[in-house]
Amino acid sequence: MKQISIAIPTYNRYEMTIESFYEVYNDERIKEIVIVDDCSDIEIFTNLLNICDKLSKVKLLRNKRNLDCYFNKHEAISNCDSDYCIILDSDNIIDKSYLDKIYEQEWDEDTILMPDFAKPNFDYREYSDLTLHLGN
Repeated sequence: MKQISIAIPTYNRYEMTIESFYEVYNDERIKEIVIVDDCSDIEIFTNLLNICDKLSKVKLLRNKRNLDCYFNKHEAISNCDSDYCIILDSDNIIDKSYLDKIYEQEWDEDTILMPDFAKPNFDYREYSDLTLHLGN
């Protein structure tokens, strides 16, 4: 079975970050969860550290300086060990049905799967027929 890393960039979000992956933490399809904190307030980072230290699948990193949203996403992805990665914003939630849909798809290196609905309430379904092909 192919395993997936979840890359979670975060900034000043403690509870939301933990809630984002809580439902799939024990799923065998998830190899690791990489959280990269983008220089949150020290209290928030300390709370994350205290929880993540107890979760063996979670790798918590902290940037030396604030990289901002997109560079922090890149940093999170760069620290993943799996061949496949889910980029999960810390204000969204992933659940088993999301993983089920991913595993129903063909896996190839030239495809990026993008959800058309993100919990709690980001609806992009009007764009769901658009397809982007990478490669030659």
